[in-house]
Amino acid sequence: MPGAPEGEYSGPAVWAQEDVNDPRVGRFRAAFETSQFHLLEPVRPDVNYSFEVFPADPWNLGVVAYKWWLDERGGLQFVDQMLSNFDLERDEISDRSARELAHMEREELLRVYRERGLGAVLYTAGQMAVKNGELQEGDLVSELFRKGPEDLLLVEAGIGSGAVFSGEQWAYGQDASEVSDPGGIESSGLSMDL
Repeated sequence: MPGAPEGEYSGPAVWAQEDVNDPRVGRFRAAFETSQFHLLEPVRPDVNYSFEVFPADPWNLGVVAYKWWLDERGGLQFVDQMLSNFDLERDEISDRSARELAHMEREELLRVYRERGLGAVLYTAGQMAVKNGELQEGDLVSELFRKGPEDLLLVEAGIGSGAVFSGEQWAYGQDASEVSDPGGIESSGLSMDL
């Protein structure tokens, strides 16, 4: 059954400050004001994240991680990664249970973010995706979201493109070429009008 994995995050805590005077923060806030998406707070001017529960198709409900950024023209871009997938083809009671489990996973991700920061929640999301077969163990942290700008807040904390997700912890100092590409990850790299 899908679910948030056990295990502890051992990397640095990463916290952001919101610059309310930055027009990009205002653009993000305006774009998401009436949206069904909920950015993690505080909103940042470069890269933002959200964790949502959405139908993957008429028969499945997914817990999905989103990475959001503005392109050079100010257009909103995103890429997503499925973390868990719940089957809705059963009876009404099973469907209700699946929906409750999906929302509980999302709430757990938000709790981890509030208590332990961005690095911890992305680690937890990566663990969840590996446990549920949505990512392969050994994928680069940057591969959780293949497209878009590198998150400078994470790079400054040492969780950048050189960090490797091992299923247990982030491993630092490995070159990306030392990690085999397990494939199997599709990312949308889409733009969206909210």
